[in-house]
Amino acid sequence: ALNVPMRQFLAGTPRFADVGPDMRVFAESATAAGSSLRGYDFGADGMVSAGDGFDPAASADRLDAAVAFVRALGRDARARELAGTTVTVDGTPLVDNEEIPSPLRGYVQLSLDAGVQEAFPAEVREVSPGQYEAVPGPRFEPATVLTRADLAHTLNRFAPVFDAGP
Repeated sequence: ALNVPMRQFLAGTPRFADVGPDMRVFAESATAAGSSLRGYDFGADGMVSAGDGFDPAASADRLDAAVAFVRALGRDARARELAGTTVTVDGTPLVDNEEIPSPLRGYVQLSLDAGVQEAFPAEVREVSPGQYEAVPGPRFEPATVLTRADLAHTLNRFAPVFDAGP
């Protein structure tokens, strides 16, 4: 059994050839339509997108997480309505808005609005001793690969939002 807020699903015929029997239930449950317990009508896409393969060794970035968590919250339809909009934080557009694919901008917006993920503020970074660069903000950095610590932090922020309900 999975100890996560999603419906468990196991097809009669394995869907993914690249997943062993120990991970099969997770891969099929996470990608099944209506997998989120918040997807009451079973119409939403699965929390994780997959084509012909699940690719269990692939890394996930901040954009992948935004889509998965917003779908898990059952807010997929609202995210789709926001496709193509400018993602903002406190009314300020993200400086890297163009790096977020237009159809996925609603997911990022809802993830930020719910407090599941956060935008990075402007900052000054030391790139080498005595050398600094200004990094504008707010920004989302959609292609930044998540570490296990990043994911744990995001899951910690997700749990109370999920528990609060739609």
